[in-house]
Amino acid sequence: MSDVSILLCQFFEVCIHQILFTRQLYPPELFERKQIYGTVTRVCRHPELCKYISDIVQSVHAWLRPGVMQKVVLAVTDPPYSHMTSPVVLLPRVLERFVFDFSITRNQLEPSISKRLEGFMQSTLIKLGHIDSMLSEIPKGCSWTVLLYTNEQRPPSNNQAPNHGEERESLWQQFVSVNNRAQLELEGHAALFPVRDCFLADIEMRIYVEERVDKIAQ
Repeated sequence: MSDVSILLCQFFEVCIHQILFTRQLYPPELFERKQIYGTVTRVCRHPELCKYISDIVQSVHAWLRPGVMQKVVLAVTDPPYSHMTSPVVLLPRVLERFVFDFSITRNQLEPSISKRLEGFMQSTLIKLGHIDSMLSEIPKGCSWTVLLYTNEQRPPSNNQAPNHGEERESLWQQFVSVNNRAQLELEGHAALFPVRDCFLADIEMRIYVEERVDKIAQ
């Protein structure tokens, strides 16, 4: 039997690294090639960024219980103040959202299901490695944040998610737990690009990208 929360957290962590590389949110020289899930992917080798991503994933792990977690979203936001015509501090525009929408019904998976899930993870990484061919360019200097959508209002006691005041003070590159569903959603016209779907016993997952159509417009 495999612990589904551990499997998913490992998967999310690898996907975050791959997305950051593919969308060029950091210089490519910060990443190295690694063989994961039987395919070559890109993993950041900068210690501070690796720790930051690991801390995010640990926060995600605290929520991964059947019936609690709804989805995990990596949101790419434009450079701070790039779309503003006044010095008033506003929420950043969301340009892209990489959505991991899933449902789990058990904490443990049978070996056969775990093996099939690993195949799904492999194909997802391959697709994410080429996702830039489907999406338009993003402005230089973009930031990112990870959002959690849950069925509970309060985080588990071992979760270090910030409160809403802290969210607004360091919004552009921080883990946030979303209770207000309108927060950091795409505004205006958006395109949707399916990545991969997974329908297995005890776990279902839909991975897709939402892209703001006018993301280059200032």
